Amino acid sequence: MDYVLELGKNAKAVQASLADASTALKNDALCAIAKALSERKNEIIEANSIDLEAGRNSGMSESL
Repeated sequence: MDYVLELGKNAKAVQASLADASTALKNDALCAIAKALSERKNEIIEANSIDLEAGRNSGMSESL
């Protein structure tokens, strides 16, 4: 949970910078994010599968 809180704090800290960023800069950032997700999709899918299996093993609802 500390990780999630830290992500939230970091997002809040850069909020003003993003608001002032140009459209071109925002578009470049989105393209870089999309590229990174695409390049790491197998890793992401594997990690998600591990999380899903752990949830099933702990009795977590399938909807979660």
